Amino acid sequence: MTRVAVLGKPALAAAQHAAPPLAMGDVAGNCLFLSTGGTMEPDLPAAERRLAAFMRGCGLGAGDVVINGFSYHLTPAGLLFHNALLLAGCRVLPCGPQNTDATLELARRSGASGFVGIAGHLRILLTRAAELGEAPRLRVALAGGEPFGAPLRAELTARFGVACFDYYGTADVGVVAGGSDGALALFDGVIAEIVDPANGCRLPAGEAGQLVLSVDNPDYPMLRLATGDLATLSNDGRSIRALLGRVDASARVRGLLLHEGAVREALAVHPAIAGGWIEVTRPDGRDRLTAFLVTDSEAASAAFAARFAALCRLTLDAILPAGVAAGPAVRDCRG
Repeated sequence: MTRVAVLGKPALAAAQHAAPPLAMGDVAGNCLFLSTGGTMEPDLPAAERRLAAFMRGCGLGAGDVVINGFSYHLTPAGLLFHNALLLAGCRVLPCGPQNTDATLELARRSGASGFVGIAGHLRILLTRAAELGEAPRLRVALAGGEPFGAPLRAELTARFGVACFDYYGTADVGVVAGGSDGALALFDGVIAEIVDPANGCRLPAGEAGQLVLSVDNPDYPMLRLATGDLATLSNDGRSIRALLGRVDASARVRGLLLHEGAVREALAVHPAIAGGWIEVTRPDGRDRLTAFLVTDSEAASAAFAARFAALCRLTLDAILPAGVAAGPAVRDCRG
């Protein structure tokens, strides 16, 4: 396996541009997606089947009505989880991450018993439902896809009695591991390695490094895909023991990857912006995005916010002035 070079996302995107759309000829599937990192992905029936098996193991199945909190727009998570829920025998509420009160109304009227999405979104829904006195009786939630989610899942279980499970995946291969808090067991057909981010050489068991995945999706296989995530594996290589951050200046935010290159492109949208950065914090269990811009132009700030939303598919919580911009364009201050 190590004779095969590690495949980074920039190289994958370049290969797709050279031989569109997916750099591997005809690929079966009904959909094409465009992720925030610039790579395209097809829908992945094999990944849907693996995810459905995991859902059944978590207790979701026939008779369950499940809120799907993922977006169906451009990125694959919404449709991936939708189809997996159908395979598991569930009825799906395709709500996405917005419209909290409408989602709660639909959940109440349909008798929702499950949720899939990110833990921060589930917390928003259940907290708002408690304020309204109409909390849905959710039994099971797949509430992962973001760093620092373990305390949130524990809180949701204690406050609302919902059994929460974590999972890990990427847009290019689908969800590849899952479980309760702690080690995430790799699904069948998935091989994980930990490599030195600098040279791609495999590291001994227990050491932290870049997580590299090889996944047997028959219609769109991946060999040694560099995820950009820092992690450790169990000694037998069959579970992810810890996710420790990112290799580069990017961050997982609200279930999406915030790439430094996209932020720098947004910063170049207006000549009055002399620099800036995005700071990611988590003050109340929800990811907060603050832009610090070296500009005194309101028009420039508005142009940046619009371009940032288009490129990164995330909404800023605040834009603040900055004096001098030095350092990375994405600064993850959660911890």
